Amino acid sequence: MKFLALNLILAIIWMFLTGAFSIGGFLFGMLAGYLVLFLGQPFIGSERYIRGSAGSVRLVAYFLYELVVANIQLAREILRPKPDLQPAVFAVHVPELTAGQSVLLGNMISLTPGTLTVDNDHLTRTLYIHTIFGQRPEQTIDGARKFARLIVGATGGPEPRGDADEEVRPR
Repeated sequence: MKFLALNLILAIIWMFLTGAFSIGGFLFGMLAGYLVLFLGQPFIGSERYIRGSAGSVRLVAYFLYELVVANIQLAREILRPKPDLQPAVFAVHVPELTAGQSVLLGNMISLTPGTLTVDNDHLTRTLYIHTIFGQRPEQTIDGARKFARLIVGATGGPEPRGDADEEVRPR
């Protein structure tokens, strides 16, 4: 949190130095401050902030991409004369996530059209996901696992490598 404050202070200093008191000047100042923090990683210990900031950008970009793709996919499926919708519920085990991270994952899944988080079991670290595209369980589970990796990366932790034990249990 202190590096975010430092980045904001550097952005404000940049605005004063350049005389550009606008959103563009502020954003450029944030970028310049980020560059200073990036270059100063070995000296000031801002690695986690840099990694988390980059991870947050990746998470938001991937979420927006998936949101657009899911909207197009759902619209195309609904506009067909005979939609091929096969609702199903899958259990996805996410042991690498904390309780707060699994809530974020569940909310991001619920915001994506065609999917909904039915339950978030914090004890077993399992999300139960309802999808209307039950004929492709691997796609739904792979998408949830990718979101989970990006969430871990966005919170400043290293993105987990490999696959954890996954359960696929259609209900």
